[in-house]
Amino acid sequence: MSARVVLTTCLLAALVMLGAGPAQAQSGYRYWSFWQVESNQWRYSQIGPASLPVADGDVHGWRFGVSTQDGSIAPKPRIDPTEAFEAICGSVSAGPSEVRVAVLIDSGQQDIAPSGQQAPAPQPACAVVPEGSTGATALSSIAELRVSDGFICAINGYPSGECAASVEVPSTSQSQEADAILLADEPMNATDDPAAPPVSGDNPVALIIGGSVIFAGLVAAWLVQRRRT
Repeated sequence: MSARVVLTTCLLAALVMLGAGPAQAQSGYRYWSFWQVESNQWRYSQIGPASLPVADGDVHGWRFGVSTQDGSIAPKPRIDPTEAFEAICGSVSAGPSEVRVAVLIDSGQQDIAPSGQQAPAPQPACAVVPEGSTGATALSSIAELRVSDGFICAINGYPSGECAASVEVPSTSQSQEADAILLADEPMNATDDPAAPPVSGDNPVALIIGGSVIFAGLVAAWLVQRRRT
């Protein structure tokens, strides 16, 4: 291989590495998503709460967060689904023809809160409702709702002034948050700290350093090849 070809290869490799930038932000919507516990795991509900019959022992989660348009990122309620019912409804009794539904209203992280608004603390509540009720009845029995065209825009006044606003998806993946938090007086996990720096594979400093290392290695190889010839 000629020295000119080797040097050209070095320069092209360096330019590719140094020119790579962070991925463009995805667009999504900030809203209250509805979750059920199935097989001891949180599952994004494919059924609206008004169409979902409830049974004693059900666990529902409402999580305020940002989801991508394709639904690939959606933040889960932050409580262990295997312990949620006992923690929320374990000390509550139901009367005849009533059922208990454990509901966690999780307002999410402060860093995705609308400007000027404070994300409320998580609100666990045991809804005791008549047999034959729906998920919407369970929620409305323990929270105040703001609804528009059948869509739940706000729970207990949060957020105010918006309904499923279009926003950029945060750089950290909310779907990777740990399930455990946070019934009263429990500390939040490190992953829930809004001040924690974002983790990204597209760090421009890392790209520059990586590109510099590759460039230096290719140049060194070219020099060795040149001395041999």
